Amino acid sequence: MKYFSKSASLKDLEYLSDWLIEKENKKHFENFIKLNYYVEYNLMDFDSEIEKRKLFKRIQKKKYIIYMKSSLKYAAALLILVSVGYILTKNQFSKKNEVVVIENNIEIGTDKATLTLEDGTNVALEKGKEYKSEKVSSDGEKIVYHSNKEKPVEKIAFNYLTIPRGGEFYMELSDGTKVWLNADSQFKYPVKFVQGKPRDVELIYGEAYFDVSSSVLHNGDKFRVKKDNHFIEVLGTEFNVKAYKNENTVETILVEGKVSINVNDSNEELVPNHKLVYNEDSKEIYINKVDAAFETAWKTGLLRFKNKSLLEISNILERWYDIEFVFENETAKNVKITGVFKKYQNVEHALITLENLNRINYKIEDRIIYIK
Repeated sequence: MKYFSKSASLKDLEYLSDWLIEKENKKHFENFIKLNYYVEYNLMDFDSEIEKRKLFKRIQKKKYIIYMKSSLKYAAALLILVSVGYILTKNQFSKKNEVVVIENNIEIGTDKATLTLEDGTNVALEKGKEYKSEKVSSDGEKIVYHSNKEKPVEKIAFNYLTIPRGGEFYMELSDGTKVWLNADSQFKYPVKFVQGKPRDVELIYGEAYFDVSSSVLHNGDKFRVKKDNHFIEVLGTEFNVKAYKNENTVETILVEGKVSINVNDSNEELVPNHKLVYNEDSKEIYINKVDAAFETAWKTGLLRFKNKSLLEISNILERWYDIEFVFENETAKNVKITGVFKKYQNVEHALITLENLNRINYKIEDRIIYIK
């Protein structure tokens, strides 16, 4: 078993990561996890490798087992892709090694944001708190702007929604466009759009996923997202934009529909499952084919990585858990990771999985993660 012996190759993991994208495969995998959990925590200890293999042969006969290339060895390797609350280590199949998460003060990210109104007033939005006005309402988990078509817009008023580290938020603009904002982001938008003019919004920094209300419903008015000198124009589509303050790139991933991106007098069109990367330092543009669902999994509660460096992953974890990584071991920054982690669990589940897979040692002090 490659997982139990810590010998799963990157190629194995990449294959399995791609395989898991299919909904049916994911369902089979979830059932496999349940079976493994049952075996690990509820059956008697086994005294030999022979007994262990007999058990897995019996499990293979169950209707929920995953049938794929090299069946069980890949299924075992796949365990590292999702943190399920327990870790099995080399030569300890029979021992009940539940992940012990030492108490720490690192909170899991949650719905929270600061709404800045047109007069400069700041309103804290968080679970359990409601906010209502004539134009907008929030239940603490989302914010919705109301469209009153009978009242013409005399002057455009802008609001800002700022998502702190350790937060995320969902909103609906007055035209019905849905926006998911990731941690450490700021978004500027009109309280109400003016009919006959482009529906312009601005991602000041951070990451946002847009499900745009079709221009057909708004007399052909286009929807545009601005980031500095970067303009993304759409008619009605779903796409993701990432432009964090500590990164020198602006990334646009198209999920559905079609977008036109204008940057530095260059105009590029994207088709679904493609990503445009603009390097703000070199002014270069790259377009790559990607799995859009994989790349935007943050919106659905997952952190998914394919051949990402530990440094890149640490940046994402820092924003979501509002923590800091310190690399005492510089070479660890370049360790490549392929995996999937659940966002809504203690950060140490992810750290233990990384440690078990890559033999990376860590220590937590307050809100700082030291990589040794």
